[in-house]
Amino acid sequence: MEEKYYRDIDPLWALNDPLTVQQASALIAGEEPNAVVFSDGHASHFENPETGYTEAGGISRVQTAYKAMINAILVGNLKAKIMHDSRPFDEDDQRNLIDLMELGEFYNVRPENVAEEGEKYLNEYFIKEKPNWATSLVEVDEVKEWLVRRNMRTGFFFEGTDTVNDYLDKGHPRYSAKLAAAIKVWEAMDDENLLSGKSTKSAMTEWLETRYKELELVHNGKISKNAIENVVAVVNWQTTGGAPKTPE
Repeated sequence: MEEKYYRDIDPLWALNDPLTVQQASALIAGEEPNAVVFSDGHASHFENPETGYTEAGGISRVQTAYKAMINAILVGNLKAKIMHDSRPFDEDDQRNLIDLMELGEFYNVRPENVAEEGEKYLNEYFIKEKPNWATSLVEVDEVKEWLVRRNMRTGFFFEGTDTVNDYLDKGHPRYSAKLAAAIKVWEAMDDENLLSGKSTKSAMTEWLETRYKELELVHNGKISKNAIENVVAVVNWQTTGGAPKTPE
């Protein structure tokens, strides 16, 4: 039996962001994405890309992670850029429309009526209704946050990093969005470019306003200026006002 070294995760995957849903699911399961073969909507088996050797033992773990990610994306618990396959309206489609005309189906001579099963017509293209998870993308930070909310803090996405603090864990019973936002904006101010020519209050306010949704600083679905002001008031260390000196 061939050694399973080809299933060891290449450290270079740490450079990839975003990842496809299929790649991320393999990494969650502790498997090298290039060794996983997906077929007909599921993780099928492992294959050594160099020798062609195949095996299926352990593939169910990848399938479990894969389906969990898809379900989370579809219900809105995990953010993703969902991609769909498409094809252009071509000569064959044009001939099909002509056939409808010759049959006297004048009211049906519309591009959407020659779409294949599972397609919809849009702007001279036929779009597959079913997402393509091999090309749909997820950001690494989004995957990490989702895993933490599901009480998973080990594996590829957490190697070489400290365990997520309880006060940043959305699944913790004492989680506070304002506290988490305060910590994150304080850490963000390590980037001196954000403070250049601005007061700390202004810099932090701008940073929070561009991320108010992900930080849950909202009220009735809209940005909460009051919540942002409260966070800034707690974090602001430059209470005398004015812009800090620009670093030389």
